[in-house]
Amino acid sequence: MYGRIILGYDASEQSHDALALTRLLAGDGRRSVVVAHVIPQPPPYDARTKEYVKLVHHHDHSVLDPALAALSGFRVESRPIESGSPARGLHELVEEEGASLVVIGSTHRSPVGRVVLGSTGEILLSGTPASVAIAPRGFASRVPDAIRTVTAGFKPGAEGRAALRAAASLASELGAKLRAIAVKETLMRARHARHGDAEEAASLEEALETALADVQAPDAERAVVSGGAAEELAREGADSDLVVIGSRGYGPLHHTLLGSVSARLMRLSPAPLLVVPRGAQAANARPAAAAGRQERASS
Repeated sequence: MYGRIILGYDASEQSHDALALTRLLAGDGRRSVVVAHVIPQPPPYDARTKEYVKLVHHHDHSVLDPALAALSGFRVESRPIESGSPARGLHELVEEEGASLVVIGSTHRSPVGRVVLGSTGEILLSGTPASVAIAPRGFASRVPDAIRTVTAGFKPGAEGRAALRAAASLASELGAKLRAIAVKETLMRARHARHGDAEEAASLEEALETALADVQAPDAERAVVSGGAAEELAREGADSDLVVIGSRGYGPLHHTLLGSVSARLMRLSPAPLLVVPRGAQAANARPAAAAGRQERASS
């Protein structure tokens, strides 16, 4: 599904977490990895001085070489990028490479074991046509030997179908167990509870069954639970190796746009998250030029 992965790397602890997650996602050897390091764009009058070029060359090797060594055995290449911001640089590289997945780490402000995005991740998620995987803080120190369970957060509509499709495809490719969780959101005050809750839960369960059949995963573990969507998905996915969610179901086609549930889940989930953009199936089709670059890189 994800043939070309971009790893955002800057040698920080958070990027080591992202590298560990990248190794898992690229573990079958069929995916190529681009290790991307974004270099702040210098003022025009400094851009081509010998001192600046020498500094960039040294910085690239000191940052990128250890990452390339850690990914030994994979199809990997490095791409230093000059850009005004890390998010813009990664977004431009996604477009240029035709990549379908970007892997980044959490902000340093997150508590250990939680996924929290900083400005780079949030800006990247708001515009990229690729799926974005975020490793929780401290993931490199507790990384499993393989992805064995993939949990998809499902809701009726394009957003939920995209997440379930991506989760089912990854689980199949990685030999992992697929779990699908649908949440019937309940109101906080029982006095305002709506009638027909049983019918609503049955309808949600039926939608989930149909969606699992559509992605050819009828034997997947599934559950319909009640409560707050973000809280329940964080709890249900706590023992998973990867949680897959969709971006909000409106906004530019094939682009991510975080809604309140996905944004809150990022601040609650102890598991790595994969955020799938709307229209991900079409977005995963790579331009011919990018496909040619991948073939040349692997030859």
